Amino acid sequence: MTPSPPGGTAPGGAHLPPAPAPPGAAARPEPPFPAPVPRIEAITVREVRLALKEPFRISSGVQSHRRIVLVRLAGEGAEAWGECVAGEHPNYSPENADTAWLAIREW
Repeated sequence: MTPSPPGGTAPGGAHLPPAPAPPGAAARPEPPFPAPVPRIEAITVREVRLALKEPFRISSGVQSHRRIVLVRLAGEGAEAWGECVAGEHPNYSPENADTAWLAIREW
């Protein structure tokens, strides 16, 4: 799939111009297209367990804490963080904290 240029694509494939800057805002130069992908030098995966301010109660049970999987990417002097929002158990979705760990480790 070819990425869309800045501004996007209209129905029928016509390219749209980038949205104008808000009044009074300095115009930003457009990045080169496609933008260069920075080199990833380190990936760190952590899990934190946070106590909830108050228990979360639903018909399938009570939850008093959250397991949260955090991912940190670092490279070329920059870093980015990501969070897996899947719950501890597969209540609403088949994904949970354990399947997130599996996917990160295997792929």
